[in-house]
Amino acid sequence: MNKKIELINTLRDNSRIRISKISRKIREPVTTLYFTLKKLEESVIKRHVSIVNFEEHGFTRIFFVLPEEPKSAILKLQQHECVNNMMRTQKGFLIDAVFKDNRTFSGFKKTMENKRIKFSVHPMVETMKFEEMKI
Repeated sequence: MNKKIELINTLRDNSRIRISKISRKIREPVTTLYFTLKKLEESVIKRHVSIVNFEEHGFTRIFFVLPEEPKSAILKLQQHECVNNMMRTQKGFLIDAVFKDNRTFSGFKKTMENKRIKFSVHPMVETMKFEEMKI
């Protein structure tokens, strides 16, 4: 397997792992891995993050599906503090939003309705698999 791919897969499993451990695992010198990682961080790797189980901490996670909307509405949604992820699809937008309580969610929903933004709501019931794909 390509050493870059092994490095990426190892970091996807645990982005906090020490480069020296990765070096032993994939049998590549630390300095080579260090420079490979720096190059990947300029192009392939967007950032290193912790993946939080929001539901475990009492947050409500809702997915919204929006058809094409005016650019101004989309820009406002991108800046909203509860919007966690936003993807453009062939038929509109998929928005992953996290709310600390139902009152916050109701306020968000009401704001969208008042601005006449069309959307459908899909509360998340259970995470079946998340960020586990290997390259």
